[in-house]
Amino acid sequence: MNDSHSSPEPPTSPAAAPDARSGAVRPVLWVLLVLCAAGDMVAWRSGVGAVISLSLGLAALACAAALITHHYRNRPT
Repeated sequence: MNDSHSSPEPPTSPAAAPDARSGAVRPVLWVLLVLCAAGDMVAWRSGVGAVISLSLGLAALACAAALITHHYRNRPT
């Protein structure tokens, strides 16, 4: 039998609930990081051009920075 005086569990706040978009960001960044790093190594080894190698290296660096930022912004307090 239900007790009408007992309170139900408190609702979780939207800030505490995991965001579906936030959960997909990290795997996408990891895949981009691996692809950019591998592409940079292939471009550097094959001698395609410094511009392509540099741009892929910078993209890999940006993905790493985004992963670090995402980690520190979404860690539990």
